[in-house]
Amino acid sequence: MRRDHESPRATAVSVPAAPRREEDAAASFGLPGPISDLINRTVRSTRLWRSERAEVARELGSHFAEGLAAGRSERDLIESFGDAGAAARLIRRAVKRRRPLVWRAAAKTAKGAGFATLGLVVLFVVLAVRFSMGTPTVSRNVTAELNARHAHVPMSERAWPVYIRAVPAFTRESDVFRSEWPGVRPGDDAWGATVAWLRDNAGALEIIRDAASRPTLGVDIGNTYDPDYAAAKAEAMGEAFGPLEPSANPMLLEVLLPQLGEFRAFAVALMQDAYVAVHEGDGDRAVANLVAISGLASHSQQQPFLISALVGIAITAMQSEHVVRLLRERPGAFSDANLRELAHLLGSPRTDDAMRIDFAAERAYFEDFVQRVYTDDGRGGGRLTPEGFRLLRALDSLSMDAVGTHRMTDSIVGPLAAIVVGNRREITSMHTRLMSEAQAIAAQPLWRLDTSRFDAIVDGITATPILTARYLPVVAIVPVVPRSYASAETVRCRRDAALVVIALELHRRRHGDYPASLDELVPVLLPSLPIDRFDGNPLRYALRDGRPLLYSIGVDGLDDGGVPPKQGPNGAGQWRSPAELAASLATPIGRDRHRGDWVFWPVMEPREE
Repeated sequence: MRRDHESPRATAVSVPAAPRREEDAAASFGLPGPISDLINRTVRSTRLWRSERAEVARELGSHFAEGLAAGRSERDLIESFGDAGAAARLIRRAVKRRRPLVWRAAAKTAKGAGFATLGLVVLFVVLAVRFSMGTPTVSRNVTAELNARHAHVPMSERAWPVYIRAVPAFTRESDVFRSEWPGVRPGDDAWGATVAWLRDNAGALEIIRDAASRPTLGVDIGNTYDPDYAAAKAEAMGEAFGPLEPSANPMLLEVLLPQLGEFRAFAVALMQDAYVAVHEGDGDRAVANLVAISGLASHSQQQPFLISALVGIAITAMQSEHVVRLLRERPGAFSDANLRELAHLLGSPRTDDAMRIDFAAERAYFEDFVQRVYTDDGRGGGRLTPEGFRLLRALDSLSMDAVGTHRMTDSIVGPLAAIVVGNRREITSMHTRLMSEAQAIAAQPLWRLDTSRFDAIVDGITATPILTARYLPVVAIVPVVPRSYASAETVRCRRDAALVVIALELHRRRHGDYPASLDELVPVLLPSLPIDRFDGNPLRYALRDGRPLLYSIGVDGLDDGGVPPKQGPNGAGQWRSPAELAASLATPIGRDRHRGDWVFWPVMEPREE
């Protein structure tokens, strides 16, 4: 006998085993076509998982089958069911509430992430549009301002047109022996070739001496070469020399300074000619070369760039060092008048100016760059522009050729960089702060040099990659202030030592021996006692077996009695910050280089490292 729930009527509406597909689930009840279509449309509209759709189809099929079994008509069941889309939404909501908690949490997270992503996309589009619309306002022509300083000087009184006439002689010559200048002496392998070259190019050297005697360099700077200079180089090289397309308002970062390289070559040749002159007994020619070297250093300083100042300082350092060497090798080649002229030359305001470090011009350098990077709201503010971003990217990669490339990358990264990189007011304020500290450093004597405030600012804006990126316009352009200033001060010490050596030689000639102390040289041969730049006291002097010993205590700050470092005297004259010095002296190599005194006389040849 069948049980009640197993009757044929009950069996007709029993729920069949769950099929895999919703279509199969609906069909398993044998329902009429319109009802089956309604179930399938409703189930598809739920957009649930496959297994969930099959379950919903099975439940709906059971619902309609029960209704038919209860005697309700097909039309009545369809009408009472209502709209399939509305039913699908209600079913979807109910089924999703039954899903596992972990899934629901993940779904909400994904949904939130989706909205966040959409928000970020919208924000990026807004930023990209705003970024692309930014245009820098280049209101100043800083290059023209700098060129205007000598615009009133007639061409006939400018030194640069004269220097250009000597350029071909140095462009054509590339023999290896010139790499050994200055200081080639009789007996050296390169002596014969050196003398021959200097004799063959005596006219070019005379041109340089003439140009160096003129007070104004008078070279116009720009992003191309002076046409006369380019023509002289092209003639000597036998090929075109460029670039030749000038810009009406070039960026200072792009200006070319070919005279600096020429000045170095000129100075070395003049000094080598001074060596030849003293070995030939011609003190007048040697002094004339040394006077011209001072002119080169002075002309280099007339352009307000830190690199120009450093070239002038380097030329003066070479001059001071080799004056002492010439006096060691051939003191008799110089007359008393020659020595007095040398003393007046080295102690002249023109030589002092050639060792000057002035960071004021770096402000113009920076202001010119900023006006090309940011917009200008007229109140000191502004935002990064596409042109500015390309300049920053090129500057960071140290290749101005990169400007204008990677347009697709710029369109994506640029708007993001506009968020990270500081705005115009922030960047300008930071640069002003750094330059104020730089000027404060330049006002200190070397022995009291405290760079901690400057270093702390630099360390602060480079502490992390994000901060470095934020202050990139400052980080990329700010000069190496402590090292630059220290270079100038140590060259002053070397120059002062050369003045003492000249005075010692004059004293020996007048009195037959050297003075017992430097006080005997003041005020007749020296206006005052020269200062040791490493402690502020007079340079150290002593007589050893009747011969003078002149030295500075050097960077380690200790008086070692005139004993130089193991690697030679020059390492003692290389300034280091207290932290750098401590780290260096903690190593054997550093001790061999910096532990000891900076000896000027007697001249000591540098040792091979």
